[in-house]
Amino acid sequence: MGKFIRDAVLKDEIDKTISEAKDRLLIVSPYIRLNPYFTRLFEDHLTKEELHIIIVFGKNKGDVKQSLSKNDVDFFKQFRNISIVYVENLHAKYYGNEKQGIVTSINLYDTSFHHNIEFGVLSKQN
Repeated sequence: MGKFIRDAVLKDEIDKTISEAKDRLLIVSPYIRLNPYFTRLFEDHLTKEELHIIIVFGKNKGDVKQSLSKNDVDFFKQFRNISIVYVENLHAKYYGNEKQGIVTSINLYDTSFHHNIEFGVLSKQN
């Protein structure tokens, strides 16, 4: 059964989901804006060829750069095994690796982590 999490616990579990990914990492967030902290979390995976990262983002049909900037796309393109997918009407948010997943309200967006009231449900694999 899932565990309800929020505030610092939510942030810590998302950090752990990203940093501890070994085989796969799935990020679903309509809005993605990497700050230096998020960039460092992902940079630890630059040399991991076995890790497949899937980034799903959406919204802003008229101006996709509002959902994922060109700089962030360029950053993600450095990874050898990455898929970047645009879904026009995306509203869902999910962070998962091979060991755990979080269905949440929080975007991978620096402002969301510092100024919003967010929550999620954490589920772990046995």
